[in-house]
Amino acid sequence: MKHITILSILLTLAAVATSCRDNGFSEAEKTIINSQKGNIMRLTVINNTEDSLLLRQTARTLSADDITSDTYQSLKDGMLMTVNDPNNKGVGIAAPQVGISCKLVAVKRFDKEGEPFELYPNATITYRSASQHVGREGCLSIPERRGLVSRADTVVVSYTDEKSLSTVLDTVTGYTAVIFQHETDHLIGELYIDKMEKELYVDTLALRHPEYLPDIELGTIISDFKAPDINGKEIRLSDYSGKFVVVDFWATWCGDCRREMPEFKNIYNEFKDKNILGYDIAFLSYSFDRDGEQWRKYVKEQELTWPQISTLEPKWHDIAVTQEIGIHWIPAFLIIAPDRTVIAKAITAASLRDILAEAELDE
Repeated sequence: MKHITILSILLTLAAVATSCRDNGFSEAEKTIINSQKGNIMRLTVINNTEDSLLLRQTARTLSADDITSDTYQSLKDGMLMTVNDPNNKGVGIAAPQVGISCKLVAVKRFDKEGEPFELYPNATITYRSASQHVGREGCLSIPERRGLVSRADTVVVSYTDEKSLSTVLDTVTGYTAVIFQHETDHLIGELYIDKMEKELYVDTLALRHPEYLPDIELGTIISDFKAPDINGKEIRLSDYSGKFVVVDFWATWCGDCRREMPEFKNIYNEFKDKNILGYDIAFLSYSFDRDGEQWRKYVKEQELTWPQISTLEPKWHDIAVTQEIGIHWIPAFLIIAPDRTVIAKAITAASLRDILAEAELDE
């Protein structure tokens, strides 16, 4: 009986120890990993709201217990299977791209014999060379898009060695350095489209994808929509009666929106004191965020001083104004005449600027 009792205690302690090793992974993450064990994992993509929110998060650091856990090993296996999918191959992948917000990347080492894929927990770039070059990039989480991005030629990567659990530094050059920069960006909520050369970005969206424009026909009289501003005060479109209104539909979780916002801010500063045919121009941003704290924080940090409104609805596609205008891609820009007639629409700030520049503007 005594031996059995001791054995039971040891087994219990072992079970507890195993459980503790997985404590860093949430139950939801364990379910994602284990339910896809032995299979290619589902990729998170930016045109899915839930996925986009996750891709914009800062991933958590992996602990020693995480790295020595069975869950971590299963995640590694799943990531490698996914990045080597014969129908959708990549040269690198980060854990957030398979729905797990932790600091782990897989990189194809073109600089090593056999060009193996290697996993790097807690990878971060500690040095970037001043010398850079521009190259074309794509991303498994951004289907059917590619663009030109400037990257450092040489980087120093810091990561946790899986065996010793100590921090290791690795100096990497060439194309492999580009992959490291791309994948570690995922761990801080950044995407390559945030860094794309503007000319190509405009060509990709405005010229190649006119179907992304809102469905609403020009000349349509739009309903008097309303929403609270960042202080809770209700703002209506009719508050701007007698003015041309430039409306920006966006969200903080939207990578394209974040990229366009600085240019939209420049447009606001350039055109806010001008008028069209004697009518003043007003600016209004309607956010499809659902996290009020994140929305207000971004507005404050970016110093977006024109009116900002949002209903903070959980599903932006279900909002009445979204359905009326036919918005299925953001950012989306409308210019609304004083009689609430839609006279122009765009999906890039550059296109919006061109439209405003061609209008009959007066100081």
